Amino acid sequence: MLLSNIIGKKIVNISTALDLGAVCNFTYHEGAIEYIVTDTGMAVKTSDIESLSDIITCNMHYEYSELEYALLSIKDIDICSIKGKSLGTLQDILINDEFIVKKLITDVKNIIRFRIVSYSLTTLVIDKPTVTDKNIKKVELSIPTVVSNYSFLLDRTLFRNIMTSNGQVLISRGERITQDDIDKARRTGKLVQLTLYSTPIR
Repeated sequence: MLLSNIIGKKIVNISTALDLGAVCNFTYHEGAIEYIVTDTGMAVKTSDIESLSDIITCNMHYEYSELEYALLSIKDIDICSIKGKSLGTLQDILINDEFIVKKLITDVKNIIRFRIVSYSLTTLVIDKPTVTDKNIKKVELSIPTVVSNYSFLLDRTLFRNIMTSNGQVLISRGERITQDDIDKARRTGKLVQLTLYSTPIR
């Protein structure tokens, strides 16, 4: 969802039926839009929003003076890196359903990998994202085991027929597995079935 799509929409507090005004600005904190601010000086926490439709409904509102963070506009804001590189002029911000900022849309390009360092009503300062413990995904490597010696199948008993691809019985149920059976299963790609459909001698 683009933030520009909700600018100008009326916000109504459903618990009091009060019109809180039209959306004009936002506040940002820790990667997400935290408050939606109206032209009447009211602010609604994004977690208190009930629906985003023709009218935005919420269950809570605050005076803007109570907010901790500065106002964030989305039109014609200059973007620069912490090293002073100009990155264009902000045109819009893409957010997800949880109001997390996913993309900055500028007149030059879309910025995807970034961290907002600071902002004002005229400028947005960004940096490359930092790697922290909480956003490192642990990847478990699973190394497939290749069985090359199927001698453990010898003398097992089949409890299900092993069939060929054209429906013929390759190895019959109830038989003890021999080396010849293992070789036949290897040639026809049926070693997995031979393993699954056999039980050890008790």
